[in-house]
Amino acid sequence: MAQLVWIHWRESGKPPPVHPTEIRSSISPSSAVELNKASALANYATEAEKSGRKVEHYERSRVIESRPLSHFGIARATSYDYVRPLVMEQTLLLDERTAKSKIHRKTLPGRRWLLLFLLPMGSLLYILYIPTPNIHVHLPGGLPPNPSTPLPIDTGFLVNSRGCRIPAMDPFDRHVQRFIYKEEPPNCANERPPPLVGSNLTALFVIESALTYYNVSDVAQLDCCYQPFWRVRENKVAFANNCTSFISDQPINTEFVKVVCRVEGHHVYTDYHAFTPLKPDVEKRCDENSINVQESVNVLILGVDAVSRLNLHRQMPKTVNFLNNLKAIEMLGYNKVGDNTFPNMVPVLSGLKEEELNGTCWSNEKDVFDSCPWIWKNFSDIGFRTAFGEDAVWMGIFNYLKRGFDSQPTDYYMRPYQKLVEDEIGHTKRLNAKLCIGSQMTLQVFLRYVSKFVRTMSLKRHFSFFWGSSLTHDNLNYPKFGDKVYEDFLRELFVSGSLNNTVLVFISDHGIRWGGIRGTYQGRLEERLPFLFFSFPEWFRERYSIALTNMRRNSRRLTTPFDLHSTLKDLLDLQILQDNSIKRRTRELNSLTTVPRGVSLFLPGFEDRTCEDAGIASHWCTCQQSKSVNTNDTQVITSAKVLVNHLNTMLKPYRECSSLNLSEVRDATVKSPMSDLQQKHTIVDYVLVVRTTPGDALFEATVRHQVGDDTFAVEGVVSRITTYGDQSACVSDYHMKLYCYCKSYLRTNKRESWGNHIVVGKNLGKPELDSNHDLPVIGCLVYCESDALDNAATKVDHAATEADLESSLNPSLEELTTVKTAVKEGSREYTPQLNSCSGHFDFYSQIVIGRAFADNLAAILRVPG
Repeated sequence: MAQLVWIHWRESGKPPPVHPTEIRSSISPSSAVELNKASALANYATEAEKSGRKVEHYERSRVIESRPLSHFGIARATSYDYVRPLVMEQTLLLDERTAKSKIHRKTLPGRRWLLLFLLPMGSLLYILYIPTPNIHVHLPGGLPPNPSTPLPIDTGFLVNSRGCRIPAMDPFDRHVQRFIYKEEPPNCANERPPPLVGSNLTALFVIESALTYYNVSDVAQLDCCYQPFWRVRENKVAFANNCTSFISDQPINTEFVKVVCRVEGHHVYTDYHAFTPLKPDVEKRCDENSINVQESVNVLILGVDAVSRLNLHRQMPKTVNFLNNLKAIEMLGYNKVGDNTFPNMVPVLSGLKEEELNGTCWSNEKDVFDSCPWIWKNFSDIGFRTAFGEDAVWMGIFNYLKRGFDSQPTDYYMRPYQKLVEDEIGHTKRLNAKLCIGSQMTLQVFLRYVSKFVRTMSLKRHFSFFWGSSLTHDNLNYPKFGDKVYEDFLRELFVSGSLNNTVLVFISDHGIRWGGIRGTYQGRLEERLPFLFFSFPEWFRERYSIALTNMRRNSRRLTTPFDLHSTLKDLLDLQILQDNSIKRRTRELNSLTTVPRGVSLFLPGFEDRTCEDAGIASHWCTCQQSKSVNTNDTQVITSAKVLVNHLNTMLKPYRECSSLNLSEVRDATVKSPMSDLQQKHTIVDYVLVVRTTPGDALFEATVRHQVGDDTFAVEGVVSRITTYGDQSACVSDYHMKLYCYCKSYLRTNKRESWGNHIVVGKNLGKPELDSNHDLPVIGCLVYCESDALDNAATKVDHAATEADLESSLNPSLEELTTVKTAVKEGSREYTPQLNSCSGHFDFYSQIVIGRAFADNLAAILRVPG
């Protein structure tokens, strides 16, 4: 039987010259057993000679049978893959104990007979290769096969230091429960046959079990060929002239191929596959640049878009449990520093703010990002292979209303493949992202590429940054559909040994930035608190114990993307993580008069660190104390007017945009520094949610009141928490799209209103990027219910009573049914009696609702019938 031999080891010097995909040979089962036994005996002998617990050299080998690949292209391991080495280890331990008993003669007769019985039985099990499916075996590192530990609820504070207090909140708090509900999962396989051609690390092959779906009885009937393609520039690829025929098990030595299959001349199948083969020019550069690197570890950054820390625990418990079983460190006080993905990833990858990037290498959105100091360049310079990829590429980090890169930014660049496959066979686009590619979720296709790269480079130095947006960007409740997918992905990386020499950084950029949950206090905090996990190999934890101890302590400190960048830089040279270096750097850090904005998480954090120290604008800061303020308060009204004037000042250069008017102060919260810092500050920050016309947009911003001179000014970025659709189509500036209401749109979409009548039949325009289909067109139906909750306090900073909650304004079922009927009727006029929403319905009663939104709105209203 053909066997696939994987040899994993870690040495302080260079990696072995043989690549894992090259270790393919046909050997007999007995030879495989002898190889495994010899390796285990060698390891056992080596360990017996060591006097200390710290292991300086590690070598392990394992034989895995050739078996069908999983959907990540990884051979599935059975329980026996773990049972056999454990049985052998127990046999060796028994041998040792037997030898000791001959010397000391202290073993009881019963134990001696037990040894005589277990020794041959253990050897017999090992030799006969008897499967033991009912034996429960813990995976290496104490990892249970199916972790399902529930999330403990902390009722105190995530961060409770002199400089910052961040409240710990219940993911299923009653204030947010109504926004958490069961969504319809993407049905990618609906009326679509399964893939006909699959791929592993190095080859294409026909999936014979799928032949019947294509009315094919014999693989010989198929006429399949593959056609390589490659990147020409950022949004263009070129194809080879010829399409090479293959039957099955076709080795591929290029990165991207298009596969076409025909039967009797009729086209039946098209697909695209990606590979990560070793590249001679890259290998040459890495060999030349890695001479001075004595010790290194690989880095895999895996990002998930728009998922807060709480929503990760809420929607993806299996993934969280698996990370916990990997002994991953979760940074509980990780605070975002910008509005959306771009300003939060720029600090991670460069250590700079977005505006600082503008002043160094990217002056405006028409420039490319080639000359910017991205962290992967640092790793490339010392002999690392680099990779960057993301899904939902049309709204990519460097490509949404931006030009991306002229030259390929990393050694392996996923974009050419992912863009083509999403454009050609992507489907099920419910809002911004296509959720499916063929019969599989886009997320699965994306993670398959990540798996191929990490596994191919498992014995090579590599740095990779991968960002997934397709499933999670648009909807609060969609991450649950990726929970098992991410868990399986991480499990298979672990089982394959790909994490033995890799630091995994699992990260998000922010929480969901729109929708009903953003109208709650908890939703506002969630949006500012993304998740961040670090998983380290066991040898790394043992060797750099002080650095890891510091990181665990920092897990309950205020941390930022700037700190993450400094941490990644520390992984360039592991010598600076040795105990003596950490102690020296700690002394140097404590001696500084000005603390750096970004501090490595391997160094001790500062107890009195504030948002200002960490480079977090007040608008994004989750440390400050806050309380609700009456929206009619004089200072609040003044702040709201300053906010709208600020928006109009930004819009003034854009003549195609209308001036905005203040319609309503929806919510007001005052934030102030913690009491023991009050003497250092003479400022009060008002966090406002205001409604403006035209466009009925809801904006959230922080307006700072300088108490001394009684001045007001907008602090940081103004967030938009409602959709903008086509309202801003007249501008291309990605910042101004959030604020602009086009004059042309105003002229073509004049509202017709008579009292509380709704005129149905006009087009409101489709939602675009950063829009939210969780928000119904008639916003009152969501927000009137949450008004009391918006102004109510949370358990930590406010004291909302049951009476407050019961007094929330809720439209009745009859009222909702009336509106639903009006929408379904198409163009008829209705006068819904929304008395409980009368305070907010004056504007919405004038909204023109398109027939195209009827079914969607009805679904959102969730009214029976």
